[in-house]
Amino acid sequence: MSTCDLQSALSEIETICQQKAIQLTPIRKLAFSLLFSAPNGLKAYELLDKIKLQKSSATPPTAYRALDFLLEHGFAHKICKLNTFVACKHLCHHADTPSFLLICPRCQHVTEYDNDSVNHSLLDALAASGFRLMEKEIEITATCPNCIAQE
Repeated sequence: MSTCDLQSALSEIETICQQKAIQLTPIRKLAFSLLFSAPNGLKAYELLDKIKLQKSSATPPTAYRALDFLLEHGFAHKICKLNTFVACKHLCHHADTPSFLLICPRCQHVTEYDNDSVNHSLLDALAASGFRLMEKEIEITATCPNCIAQE
């Protein structure tokens, strides 16, 4: 699956959850939807504030549990450089392949880059060197096309 819209992403997640026999609760679904709609990602407390707009009784553990679920199952990524979370827009990732996250240093926009050839080349190079990739997300600082156009 390539980059998709929210409705097709939610449909894909529901299918994955059924196949894995895991539960996509309304809060988890809401958290994913909110992340999906935030191109620059959200910090955990920003996510909590948005959840509270619809579920006023939500507490910090509510947001963190939802984030933990989304991260564990590959439905979201943590951007360490920005301390934010973004929805995965390429839900076809395999557990053993990395996600390349391009982060614009000017506008903070995050783009998920998915390329099987690059993934396999990186994993092959690491294996040939005796290394193994430990993180699922690879963060790359790169100026986005919009910021380049404004130069």
